[in-house]
Amino acid sequence: MRIHEESFSEAVSAAVARIEQRTDAELVVVAARRASAYREVSAAVGGLVAWIVLLIVLFSPIVFPPWLVPIGLPVIGLGAALLAGDSDRLLGALAPRRWQRARVQRAARAAFVEQAVHGTDGRTGVLVFVAALEGRVEVLPDLGLRARLAPGALNAVRWGEGVDPHALRTRDELLAGLDALGALLAEAAPATGENPNELPDAPQVMP
Repeated sequence: MRIHEESFSEAVSAAVARIEQRTDAELVVVAARRASAYREVSAAVGGLVAWIVLLIVLFSPIVFPPWLVPIGLPVIGLGAALLAGDSDRLLGALAPRRWQRARVQRAARAAFVEQAVHGTDGRTGVLVFVAALEGRVEVLPDLGLRARLAPGALNAVRWGEGVDPHALRTRDELLAGLDALGALLAEAAPATGENPNELPDAPQVMP
């Protein structure tokens, strides 16, 4: 999902504005390239590459210069770790799913506070946190809105076509999920006479 494209921001902004016409809830969409740096994964890749090079040095019939092990191996390992850390596809494939779920949840809780989703008059803010690398969505409602929602109602909103309702891969799936969430919010917290736009409609795109 290309969250840094202008078309992404325009489509999400239009969806949020359309939803908020029917509900007192205030949506905040935060889209992040990834929820975590997964440094332990990139470090493991660097260590593995360095170990493979060491085995080649030890068992190859080729005679390598003596400085390769004390100097070259750390440099090779560090370079491999840096390259791995910059590859979303590699990190997404190697990081365990349970790590990804936990870190998306943690990043969403942090974004909830950073974006002041709790700052609306009626405590009716709701955060939709999108993590592109992990392909996951986390929805966090504020206290005033949570009291109006039926237990488990948010879990009924599907963000993709897979088994996991929180998993998504495309912008169209995100927009469809927002529409489904909007219908739920319109029923739980319909728009009243005074419905100020207290939080921005445009998605907050994190690097």
